[in-house]
Amino acid sequence: MDKGVKRLVVAGGETSGAVVSALQLNVLTIGPEIAPGVPVVTGTKSLGLAQ
Repeated sequence: MDKGVKRLVVAGGETSGAVVSALQLNVLTIGPEIAPGVPVVTGTKSLGLAQ
């Protein structure tokens, strides 16, 4: 993401988990489905503070 990438398309459970870990995302927000069973998911890094 350092290179200005804003969006990624990732498929598969193991692959998705590896991407989330590598990007150090700890908050995922599930949005609308773009196809049956395929939601848009937005990841963010939380500071660990109460919201």
